[in-house]
Amino acid sequence: MTVPARFYGHVIRITDDTAAELKTLLADFEITTEETVLDFAYEGQYIDSDHYLDEIVSIIPKSAEAHIDFIDNQEWIMERTLIREGQIHTKRVSLNDVLERYNME
Repeated sequence: MTVPARFYGHVIRITDDTAAELKTLLADFEITTEETVLDFAYEGQYIDSDHYLDEIVSIIPKSAEAHIDFIDNQEWIMERTLIREGQIHTKRVSLNDVLERYNME
């Protein structure tokens, strides 16, 4: 059975203090850290992805960067987000387009 939603990504160029704040925010997620990188993943029921994006941008310094994907399996849509210099940039794409490109490579 496919889960309704997936929310995953990584944040780069962060300090230990920033990692600790993100771990608190993302306590229900799978999290790994290595040096200045934090990876996270969530699969399950729908979550308010905008809430998490807003919180992440408020926690990380402008020198950090985050790459985050939110997949809605029922609507078959992916939102690909880049957080850079304190700004959120999101692009919405059909998963058919993503999978088609993958199959062509």
